Formats: sequence, structure tokens, C-alpha cells
Amino acid sequence: MAQAPITKSGTVPGIYAAALLEAAGERGEADGAAAAAARLAPAFDIATVQRIQDPRLGRARAKEILRLVAAQAGAPRTLADFLCLLLDRHRLIDAAAILAEAARLHAVATGHTPVSVALAMEPTAALRERIVAVVRAAVGTQADVAVSVDPALIGGIRVRHGDRLVDASVRRRIDEMARRAKAVPVSDAWWSDTAITTP
Repeated sequence: MAQAPITKSGTVPGIYAAALLEAAGERGEADGAAAAAARLAPAFDIATVQRIQDPRLGRARAKEILRLVAAQAGAPRTLADFLCLLLDRHRLIDAAAILAEAARLHAVATGHTPVSVALAMEPTAALRERIVAVVRAAVGTQADVAVSVDPALIGGIRVRHGDRLVDASVRRRIDEMARRAKAVPVSDAWWSDTAITTP
């Protein structure tokens, strides 16, 4: 299947993510780099980045750690080199956003669209299959559908596809009713000591 060109965005994560995918593509590692980027993105929280960038650790040891983390995630060499480049350019703090954007860009370029579906309760296998089939019929057969459970929804379903959100949950309806109730004007006369009389 032919891969669509990577669309570069003007953001720091977008620019670096496109560069990573371009370099990985030249080595034939784009799929592996994107998959590993998706797995690694959550690992680069602020506390982790600060520990890796600690001057007492030293740049050489920090790069060893980055290469080890990349290897444990099954990342190709391009991604390991890229993490070291981020360290050298003082951009490791942006690694989580860059890696997540690389995974997203690759998914779009290859026609794989991530769709997340949240339900209030664990679905049966048949319902899960039906949800996946309906979502793929709506957005394309290459959709990567992730079904999760979020008890806070109380009931119903919430579907996120890119920047679109369809929220048909009981939680949203309750929140909407609460907002409407708070927006109703209340008269001070209701709280006065004198009885309200009608003519």
C-alpha cells in the first residue's frame, strides 16, 4: 500500500515528528518507529526527563539510558538516535508530544485512523465486534478502534475520532441538565420572609 506524504505542521512537535518519520522512512523503519513512538510517548513525563537531563548523570550516560529504553520498547535504531538528538538539542522535554505526533502522523499517512470508544461497562465480545464494525463502516476499514471502559460515563457511549467527539453518555446528559438548572434565573422574592401573594 502506498504511503501518503507526511504533512508537516508548524509546531515544534510536528516539525520534529515529520523529521523522525522521514529519517525512519529512508531506512525502511517508519512502521517500527511509529509503533515504538506510540509506546514510548507516555514514558517521557517531566520527572523522567528531568532525571535523564540531570547534569550529574552526564550526557554519555543519559544517551545510554535513552538507547536502552528505546531497545526495550522494540524501537529501531533511527528512533534511538532521534532520542539522543533531542537530548543534544535540549528538546527532550518535548519528547512525549513529538513521539505522540509521530505516531499520529504515521497513522494518517498510512490510512490508519485511531478511534477511541468508551463505554460505562465491559462489553460482551459480540458487542465489541459490532462496535468495531460500525466504526469502521463509518470512518474506514483501516480504523484502529480501541474500546475501553470508563465507569464515570454511567451509561451510554463516547467516541473520539481525531478532533471529533460524539458523547452520548449519561454523564454528559447529567452535566448538561446541571448547567441548564444553574442557568435558570432565580428571584430574590423566593427567599424573602414575606409570603408571595397573588392578586
